[in-house]
Amino acid sequence: MASIDESFGNCQDLVLLTFPINYGLILSNCKVIDLSETELVILAALALQNRRPETLWHLRGSRRAGSSDKAIESVRIVYLDIPRCLSKPTYKAPTLQEVSETSDGK
Repeated sequence: MASIDESFGNCQDLVLLTFPINYGLILSNCKVIDLSETELVILAALALQNRRPETLWHLRGSRRAGSSDKAIESVRIVYLDIPRCLSKPTYKAPTLQEVSETSDGK
């Protein structure tokens, strides 16, 4: 299985943007939003892109960060409504019931 870095292929500039900038400087700044809020923001952004594996990881991460299933499902309902209003696909969006500690849901 390829590493996350390798999956970017020729777009290595996205590696810089994604990890040290987005995750490092913005999303890890707990003075702005805490870990559970960060996970919900990431979750919504990934789901809007119809990214199944990454969405599953962050559904799991949201639980681990302390968000309740009710809060996660509330965010999920909203992030599924947005692409539907724009006639964008959501068929890869996993449910909370598909999340487990031992599988990435592929």
